Amino acid sequence: MPVCSMYGLDAEQDKPRVQAIIQAQRRLEVCQGCNGLDCLQSVEKYHKPEIDSAGEVIDSLCEVYVTQEAAKKLPRRYAKKTFDDYEATSANAQALAKTYIFFDEGGSLYFHGACGTGKTFLASLIAKECIRRGQGVIFGNVPLLLDEIKKTFNDPQASSQVVLRKYIRCDLLIMDDLGTGVLSDWSIGEMYKIIDGRYNAEKPTIFTSNYSIEGLEARFSAKDKTAAQRIASRLRGMCSVADLGNRDRRVLE
Repeated sequence: MPVCSMYGLDAEQDKPRVQAIIQAQRRLEVCQGCNGLDCLQSVEKYHKPEIDSAGEVIDSLCEVYVTQEAAKKLPRRYAKKTFDDYEATSANAQALAKTYIFFDEGGSLYFHGACGTGKTFLASLIAKECIRRGQGVIFGNVPLLLDEIKKTFNDPQASSQVVLRKYIRCDLLIMDDLGTGVLSDWSIGEMYKIIDGRYNAEKPTIFTSNYSIEGLEARFSAKDKTAAQRIASRLRGMCSVADLGNRDRRVLE
């Protein structure tokens, strides 16, 4: 196989890397075929896939491709919504104010509140605006993000490290419903890897949760106190926090 000889890989032992390189080469071919005409970007910024010192495949993603893929991940309910559809109230005023600051200054946001307070709606609107600006966005309910990692365990052509790297490297990651789902040592460990990776890389991240950071720490501590403290510490260090209250707007509608 040309990929194996080019990169010095074994077709059987290195299947995840081989597959990742093949996928990256296909994206690169699209960029070279476009030659920047469709996206008005220089094709010179896209290079052939490389393998770093840790053995991970590093590719250069076309921003048009990343943007199109990001748009597919948004909740369908909010696909056609705009900020004009988001009703401003005294409960979400702080969150809206911090959202506009985020657009100007970057950083990370932590929205918490009861079910139906508009956290996911607001996060979706932020995602849509960032996609419009050409940023690569990954939007995911946290249990589903973790499921994507878990699926690689039974796929010889997939790699959990590739998925984790995608979460850590994207321009904006939105972790919706942080703290929901069944907790385990593994799930808390994976959440820590993602949050720590983005914290250290100073990548903007949006979190939504039914729990305050203190409440999230208490919930995670029941399973792994040390990891819970580490996650909470990083969230406090990277996020501007907004409480959207406890009134379920879905019930009021």
